[in-house]
Amino acid sequence: MRSSGEGLGEGEGLVKGEGEGLVEGEEEGLVEGQGEGLVKGEGEGLVEGEGEGLVEGEGEGLVEGQGEGLVEGEGEGLVEGEGEGLVKGEEEGLVKGQGEGLVMGEGEGLVEGEGEGLVEGEGEGLVEGEEEGLVKGEGEGLVKGEGKGLGSGLTTSSSKLCKLTDYKTSG
Repeated sequence: MRSSGEGLGEGEGLVKGEGEGLVEGEEEGLVEGQGEGLVKGEGEGLVEGEGEGLVEGEGEGLVEGQGEGLVEGEGEGLVEGEGEGLVKGEEEGLVKGQGEGLVMGEGEGLVEGEGEGLVEGEGEGLVEGEEEGLVKGEGEGLVKGEGKGLGSGLTTSSSKLCKLTDYKTSG
């Protein structure tokens, strides 16, 4: 883990690659990869990957992957674990793969897969099986877990989709 060392590449703050505020470890502005606010560790806006506000660890807006507000760990914003709007993946909204609002873990609007509103874990809007437009692989509203609006049906790998209509990241 890097805790200091400016100019580890190109960008603002410590960076190993290119981007703004990318970070690996615990500190502000550390970054590994490319994008804005990518950091891996614990703190605010730590992110690893490429995108905005990706962070892995625990804190605010932690995210791992690429996209906006992806997070892995625990805290606010997308996260993989437990919390509100936790997410791991790439794209806008939490995602472990690609799509919108994908999140993996447990909390509100967690999703893992690819598409819109994929979710795996437990929380609000998680679904497992086939409900409204639920799909295994790609589609809207595929979800695996337990919570509100959970359904039962098809479930195999950890790539389900669920429409995150009640996803929110309160601070």
